[in-house]
Amino acid sequence: MAEDMAGRLRQEVPGIDIVGAESPPYRTISDDEVAELTNRIQASGANVVWIGLGTPRQDYLVPRVAAFVDGVVVPVGAAFDFLAGRVGEAPRLLHGTGLEWLYRFSREPKRLWRRYLIGSPRFLAVAARYWWCR
Repeated sequence: MAEDMAGRLRQEVPGIDIVGAESPPYRTISDDEVAELTNRIQASGANVVWIGLGTPRQDYLVPRVAAFVDGVVVPVGAAFDFLAGRVGEAPRLLHGTGLEWLYRFSREPKRLWRRYLIGSPRFLAVAARYWWCR
């Protein structure tokens, strides 16, 4: 998928400089694999590293990579799926409303139900507790 997205970006954004694209295995990445990955990133000369593995996988990987890379490391969620043309974006009517998640949920309920019905309320509860207790 990373290669699909890079190819599409090269077509749509003339002059873009993409120095690497790869898709890691769908499992927890070992410390040795993170070390190898960060070595490849450093050797590539990348200034910005985009990580799109989905939540929570990318949320665990970003700080591990950022600790060893001399650039900015950005988690981008489903952006790669959108750019690669694998997943359709929400209708423009929903852009900027905060309801794009509802469109995605309607398209992939089996995959996203835990995230939106369990993970999001849990996050909101922790955030609210933090906000009230400061």
